[in-house]
Amino acid sequence: MMATKMKLPGVVETANGAERPMTRTDLQKEMFWLTNIYTVSQCIFTATALGIADLLAEGGKSCDELAAATETQSVPLYRLLTALDDIGVVRETTPRFFELAPLGSCLLTGSDNSLRNYILLTADHYYACWPDLPFSLRTGTSAFVHQHGKEQYAYVKERPELAAIFDRAMIELSNMHNDPIVNAYDFSGVERVMDVGGGQGGMALSLLRRYPHLRVVVFDQPHVIERARPFLEQRGVLDRCELVGGDFFEELPGGVDVCLVKNVLNDWDDAQTLTILGHCRRAIGADGRLLVAQRLGSAAATLETKILDMNKLLIRSASRSIRTEEDWRQLFDKTGLRLQRVIPTETEYKIVEGVSKGNYSGATHSPHRVCV
Repeated sequence: MMATKMKLPGVVETANGAERPMTRTDLQKEMFWLTNIYTVSQCIFTATALGIADLLAEGGKSCDELAAATETQSVPLYRLLTALDDIGVVRETTPRFFELAPLGSCLLTGSDNSLRNYILLTADHYYACWPDLPFSLRTGTSAFVHQHGKEQYAYVKERPELAAIFDRAMIELSNMHNDPIVNAYDFSGVERVMDVGGGQGGMALSLLRRYPHLRVVVFDQPHVIERARPFLEQRGVLDRCELVGGDFFEELPGGVDVCLVKNVLNDWDDAQTLTILGHCRRAIGADGRLLVAQRLGSAAATLETKILDMNKLLIRSASRSIRTEEDWRQLFDKTGLRLQRVIPTETEYKIVEGVSKGNYSGATHSPHRVCV
């Protein structure tokens, strides 16, 4: 699986459980499959675009019913559905009759564990950048800009329908990591947290559900903040939030105990990142904490992280890669912060904790508590 460090096996298991060295045929079969994994992605892209999961949400349907609903032909659609059965998205319970499998819930509209919009976004333009990987390797520049003549954000902004998908995709990705981050770090000794680049308030919601005493400042661009208001109001936590619109390259509100920056800073080069970190440093004062929550790069990182790092290269540029722990240590140092510790979560994300150099508590700091 992508979440683990992937290596080609040197041995294969036989029917009686014994192991034998891989033959030339074994190696060729393995490489053949790895070369054709893109076909699995295309099956998932197509199933999502056709709305197969939504059609099966209320119960099973025959292939003919699905074909009619998706305006496709039953015979070729059956080939896709049987492949989706092997992938684990649907199940063929009786001949030519399909139900949604648990993994298929990730393709549903509005499901708590949905990745539907992220899949649509990937199919729209992430996937198309990969054939230009040689270009980005040679130049160190963005394949996306090479193809479209503009940065991704500008490209998306010009297409309202895609912009809506993009916003929902970012929420879906954010929701994958919010609870694990909140579970990994003890906010019980904190009164006021600011989520920098907090989007529509998903992290704020996770924090407030776990810690009813907290007040959370959600900071983002003004037009994003306006979308956060109904989201947080519908979930009954708006009265414990402060919604602030602005530009984190200009300034941030002060007087917070913890500044949390989740999956934002890898989008910016070092000079831009230092500007944001400097504003975070001033926001937390002498006794606060800065938490940078995202993936860390390293030679020992999982294949999933390495692939996403190359995606950063293709979409952004070589200067906007997934940083290592040492990278963060140096950036913090230039901002008047000391990297205190790196905290794992149950996902690929790590929490990099920074404190004021005058407030470094070293080994005496509790490994599971924020001291402010």
